[in-house]
Amino acid sequence: MKIIEVIDKIRHFHGWLDYSRFDKVLYGDAEQECTGVATTCCATGEAIRKAAAKGCNLLVCHEDLFFNSFDDPILVEGVALVELKKKVLEETGVVVWRDHDHMHGNPNRPFGGPGGPGKPGAKLDFKRIPFKNE
Repeated sequence: MKIIEVIDKIRHFHGWLDYSRFDKVLYGDAEQECTGVATTCCATGEAIRKAAAKGCNLLVCHEDLFFNSFDDPILVEGVALVELKKKVLEETGVVVWRDHDHMHGNPNRPFGGPGGPGKPGAKLDFKRIPFKNE
């Protein structure tokens, strides 16, 4: 299954939102075959390396990749830490997809309903899926 197909399945799960200015592929080629999925709040260099080391080429993150909400390349042009992270992404081939707005607004999320954090919401039954070779 291609990475974009995995992303589409996650979007379908959320279901409630057709458009998001934040939820998108932030880096990489989503047309390649998916070898595994890792999740993180922030796609740090360490998270990217760990995902790749476990055989995952899709990293789903909640926050932006380059320290500004829209990941505007002009705002971070020439920043050493950004260049280092890009190098790690290129070396590993990991695709980063941001899942932000869908998670904050999904009325089915386990940590809150449509009124925001702390408000009633449906409890979802999540299963832990081990990494490869775990």
